[in-house]
Amino acid sequence: MAAAICYIAATKVELIDNWNGAPAMPHIPTTGFTGTDQHNVADAKRKPGTKVQYYDTTSEAWVRMIYLKMGTASTEVAVAAGKVMQVAGPSMNSSKYEYIVTNDEDDILYPVTTGPACIALSAVTADYWAWWWCGGGCPRMAKAGCSALAAATIPCYWDVASITAGYVACAGDRYSTAESGLVAASAYNSVPFARLNGVATNV
Repeated sequence: MAAAICYIAATKVELIDNWNGAPAMPHIPTTGFTGTDQHNVADAKRKPGTKVQYYDTTSEAWVRMIYLKMGTASTEVAVAAGKVMQVAGPSMNSSKYEYIVTNDEDDILYPVTTGPACIALSAVTADYWAWWWCGGGCPRMAKAGCSALAAATIPCYWDVASITAGYVACAGDRYSTAESGLVAASAYNSVPFARLNGVATNV
């Protein structure tokens, strides 16, 4: 049977923060999280792994962001708003730092069932620094500067017998709350990272 592909609106996802460290006091950068002074820049403008949180008045939820470095992207899937990332593996992260991420499921640091995950706010250049969504509700308010993510959908599979690497797998009824995780292999192995708070659109 073919895999049941669904698209979950990012606004219906609540991320579970599995990254080390506590967030700083509530904060939004002056130019937003995608402003060119801090986001997608060659040199880090914040301490690697910095986490901040803020209350998003549009989503009516607390949001957590983390400052990480982009490794090398998958040759199959470009990094863009809504794409899932994990800690990069040895070929691009020889020192095994937790602040370098990739969407290449063939080169991740941790076993697929244990590593933390985050979601891209936009396209990010290889070896550049950026903010990533790592916990809480979807960042949507204008001041946060994440309009592309607020409009993004996350592709996922419900048919665990036929899953494609790099997508999201969900356990449970697609029309109710379900646990979700990044599929980092072509088998049903996933990293728990999100709880769905809405109906996915079946296609």
